[in-house]
Amino acid sequence: MVDTLENDREGGNAAGTAAAGGSLADKTVRGAGWMVTWRFTTRTLGALSTFVLARLLSPMDFGLVALAGAFARAVDAMATLGIQDVMLREKNPDESYYSTGFTLGLVRTGAAAVVIVAAAYPVGRFFGDQRLSVILLILGPLLVIESCENVGTLDFRRYFRFDRDFILFMVPRVAAVVATVGTALVTRSYWALVVGMVVQKTSRVALSYAMHPFRPQLTLVAWRRLLGLSSWIWGASVAGFCRERADSFIIGRLMNTSAVGLFSASLEVALLPISEFVEPVGRALYAGLSAIHHSGRASSDTLAKAMGATLCIVLPAGVGISLVAAPLIRVTLGPAWLGGVPLVAIIGPFAAFSVVTNIGMLGVLAIGNPKITTFTTAAMALLRVPLLIAGVAFGGLQGIAWATGGALALESVIYLAVLGRVTGFRVGALVSESWRSAVATGGMTLLLVHLGLAWNPAPAALPEAFAQLGIAAATGVGAYAALLLALWAIAGCPDGPESLLLRNVGRRLPVLAFGRRAT
Repeated sequence: MVDTLENDREGGNAAGTAAAGGSLADKTVRGAGWMVTWRFTTRTLGALSTFVLARLLSPMDFGLVALAGAFARAVDAMATLGIQDVMLREKNPDESYYSTGFTLGLVRTGAAAVVIVAAAYPVGRFFGDQRLSVILLILGPLLVIESCENVGTLDFRRYFRFDRDFILFMVPRVAAVVATVGTALVTRSYWALVVGMVVQKTSRVALSYAMHPFRPQLTLVAWRRLLGLSSWIWGASVAGFCRERADSFIIGRLMNTSAVGLFSASLEVALLPISEFVEPVGRALYAGLSAIHHSGRASSDTLAKAMGATLCIVLPAGVGISLVAAPLIRVTLGPAWLGGVPLVAIIGPFAAFSVVTNIGMLGVLAIGNPKITTFTTAAMALLRVPLLIAGVAFGGLQGIAWATGGALALESVIYLAVLGRVTGFRVGALVSESWRSAVATGGMTLLLVHLGLAWNPAPAALPEAFAQLGIAAATGVGAYAALLLALWAIAGCPDGPESLLLRNVGRRLPVLAFGRRAT
């Protein structure tokens, strides 16, 4: 190990330990806090850019890039080896291990790029739009550039230095937003979205080398250690892509690119709690679960607590998005996208099921059993295709929305059964951690419906939409928080999601110090 890498790791480890000042759970929560802050900040920037882009670009522009991106990610998924997940689980990695991971990444993305470029023209012809071909000729080489990122930055996650991870994510995102909006103002075309992707990927690669001293070498000396588990992660990645992107291909083939753009945007809005909270939390949680596995402790209780704490945020958020779908889309996307209101209203509440699936998947991977994840994800990918086709046949885009929600619910049930078998996870423990959140969400929903603030038609005027959204959001958040804390107090302030959140937020907000005393 070179001195610079060793020193950086020792420094990261020491800093992470000093910063932790407590349990692994608290360390993980603080790491998740950095990731959620990143998502919130970038989403705020993204919302501002989307507010502009939705008025400069058409649904067809978004649909074109969504289709091209879906195909490029499909090919990339076929070559994804899950190298970083395997590397993060390694207890004592050395320099050759990191360099081998870097080299394998270059090899697999190089192969994927060749396939994407070779297929660019046939794909454009298949979908009847040669603009897709041009976009793919750019996305292929961009994959190779992305794979050149400094693999040493994996240490930020290993040693819970998510403050550095925050910077690594944030700076390229800001650059991409500026580039996308600037290009859209000039071109008024889908090229703005393409330019944004190029700027984000290239700037992140450059920043990774500025932030970490490790310099990877081209070597395959440790390939046996890396490819053991990664072959199964590769299978899960392929199946996961087929599961998640089936809607784009089916809608694009059976309907049109405008429908792809509308559904993609609606799905993104409906699952905001997943992309903006669950996914960044998972980035920190996986590191914590891996550490628990290395310590020899059982992870079942940690998984139940993690699901309960995450549902405490995601459940009311998903239901709330459904309740205010009309003003939310009117404000964020504009009147041209109001066709997505019923789609968001249908899918929003199903976001809660993804919490169980996402965290359950992390739990299975952390204990080194990706085989189960691969088979489960593949089964859901196969089930989702006929569900989506039936959805289109019987209900168009709304049928697709119901099929998507049903698939999310079914997959969560499967993962509960899987976790029970491999980790001893108990559904009763999850119910104990989350019932107060469910009851408080129900109370919030009844109040908003009673006040006439739920499932309303879209306001014609933008100021009215802002007012309707603001009043409903403030009322919902206030009602949920009050009900949740009241139920927690009635239950005797048990050690649960409320205490975990209050303890960590209270460190930064003295006014919540009672939460620390209560716990």
